[in-house]
Amino acid sequence: MNRLLVVFTFVLLLPNAGSAQAQRPEWTLLLKTRGAPWETKFEVTLNHTGALSVIEDDSLKSPASTISKLAVNLPASDTQAVYEQALKAFREFELTKDTEVRDGTDLTMTLTVKKRILTMQVFNFGRAEEDLPEVAKLFALLNKHIPKEHHIY
Repeated sequence: MNRLLVVFTFVLLLPNAGSAQAQRPEWTLLLKTRGAPWETKFEVTLNHTGALSVIEDDSLKSPASTISKLAVNLPASDTQAVYEQALKAFREFELTKDTEVRDGTDLTMTLTVKKRILTMQVFNFGRAEEDLPEVAKLFALLNKHIPKEHHIY
């Protein structure tokens, strides 16, 4: 009787174990970038469902200021790639130069996973491709889904 109970319990738990592995953790990525006061500011949000939101603020441009909002749904594979690249950007963060470029650039990257928060903030970093290569790769993954005139930088 005990063997039958153990086997029966195992069979009942097996489908639940499989569905628990298939579930991805809930997470949200928030990126905020700024340059000099007259340059475009970006606020980018992506969550585990693939919902991408981009707010582009050109409010100081003349003659007319603009704030653009864009919403896109990313495929699951691309969403996972962005998540993995964000983790890599946090893990492999280092400034490649000892000198600061006093250009007003500012990047804040926040990743929230299961109510735990990782935040990275960098000031005066110059060009992301040179100084923050893993973040630049993250921008490239996101920019694949955004019209060229609204690319994040």
